[in-house]
Amino acid sequence: MDYGRVASLIAIGIFFSVATVSGPLVQGIDLTESQGELPPPGSGSADVTIVSTPQDAMIVPKSLGDDAGYKLQVPEATARVENVTLRPILVYKIQIRELGHTQGTTLFLNASRTGTQTLTLETSQFEESRIREETYNGTLTVLLRSDAGEKILHQETIVVEVRE
Repeated sequence: MDYGRVASLIAIGIFFSVATVSGPLVQGIDLTESQGELPPPGSGSADVTIVSTPQDAMIVPKSLGDDAGYKLQVPEATARVENVTLRPILVYKIQIRELGHTQGTTLFLNASRTGTQTLTLETSQFEESRIREETYNGTLTVLLRSDAGEKILHQETIVVEVRE
């Protein structure tokens, strides 16, 4: 007797049995977990108040162990979030046009994510040859995406200082 073939036939038989029982032929039996559908990101609404945003940012040399180059450091912003329905999105970003650079982060809101929220940006890196000025202008933006569309909550030009 070929045990490998018998095991394969048993596995195939179990697969088809489960598929038949949980499929559309047998009503009332569902072996899959029903988790309900989540609303799409950017749906719903929220009341958001900007508490604080940075007035400047820095481009600094990378650490000694890293390759030559620079990294952008943007301080955190703070927002108060209340009355959240469904899944609106809060976006925090900086754009430095002279460097052709935009970086952002997205915070997915829900009813349990209310109160003071800290918005942070990851450190981004630049090759040494790209940094030629002592300062750059950056546009810092906080916006909300919801059923009402995209609403800019805060936007300002900040100084991005290059430090050696």
